[in-house]
Amino acid sequence: MLIAAKTRLGVPFSLLGLAVSLGAACARGVELTDFGGEGGAAGVGLGTAGAFGIASGGASPEGGPGKDSSAASSTGSSGGGAAGSSTSVGGGGNSDASLVDGSGGAFGSDARDAPLADRLDASIFDASETAPPRDAPSDVGCPGAGTALSFDRTKSSTVAIPGGSLPIGAAPRTVEMWVLNKSPMANWASDNTVFEYGGRSDHQAFGVDFDVFPKLELYVIPIGQSLFFDSGAAQDQWFHLAATYDGSMTHAFVNGIEKGMLNVGAIATTASSLYVGSGVMRNYLNGSIDEVRVWGVARTQAQIQDTMGVRLVGNETGLVGYWRFDEGAGTTTSDASGGNHPGTLTSGPTWIPSPVTLGCR
Repeated sequence: MLIAAKTRLGVPFSLLGLAVSLGAACARGVELTDFGGEGGAAGVGLGTAGAFGIASGGASPEGGPGKDSSAASSTGSSGGGAAGSSTSVGGGGNSDASLVDGSGGAFGSDARDAPLADRLDASIFDASETAPPRDAPSDVGCPGAGTALSFDRTKSSTVAIPGGSLPIGAAPRTVEMWVLNKSPMANWASDNTVFEYGGRSDHQAFGVDFDVFPKLELYVIPIGQSLFFDSGAAQDQWFHLAATYDGSMTHAFVNGIEKGMLNVGAIATTASSLYVGSGVMRNYLNGSIDEVRVWGVARTQAQIQDTMGVRLVGNETGLVGYWRFDEGAGTTTSDASGGNHPGTLTSGPTWIPSPVTLGCR
């Protein structure tokens, strides 16, 4: 829904007792803390194996339970090995007080007791995607990259989203998404519009299109009140775009960095559908788009940076529309904000695997 918008984590790590401090990788929803080095050595004597701990134990006939172990030894029983240096599973103490001569915990195990040959190697993650990974807390199951939409101007392809929740008049707003402009350079031109809604008279429109490379234009009509800004972006590469209006000023952001602002005064955007991948039935895009978000507030640079690389929950303050484009098939895309404004794919935007990797909170 890269850079911005879904690359995989590929961090090598030791399989034999080395400390592992990596967080969970959102791109696969995998907790790397599940994979570590060998556990502690077996306790001495007879008895039942202790419960799982979180660190490997050192060799010890009567030590305490492994570090952060979930089982503590009770009176009359021996503990597992002392805390070791890896994040694998260690032996815990025997909790049955009736076993006076109980032994320490059994060998700690890796990858929830999976054989060494079956443990996941992070190097298998896709190397073809180029976005930096965004880590998520280990208790969050974050979905993968999902899909995006590719637009073909020769087919007049677009996504039309009902305008019921769109900020109109002079109301503050933010429209943001991930964008890619396809080669050849002829596509980086003003007849390739990223999004637009409203009318075509002065102050009635709100949209962004490409201009002379590497510039883009944030416009409200007339052209004298268009904000032309150097994007710093390149063709065939994904970048994050955000356009805001705060009641008097328009602001443009690329990859979370403000690229320009312009005092346009009070505008009067009229009600219409939001067109993504084109203007209002004109100026169709040759490119790709993902993770479209509309807010009823003018977001700051810090706020844009804070969320551009994460998957939204959908109930964030000020969010009025959120289209992830993760359906992967069909001719509609749902509104994940709860606003119930599904978009309709017209004239064949195509579903593609998205390279935009988002973290989760």
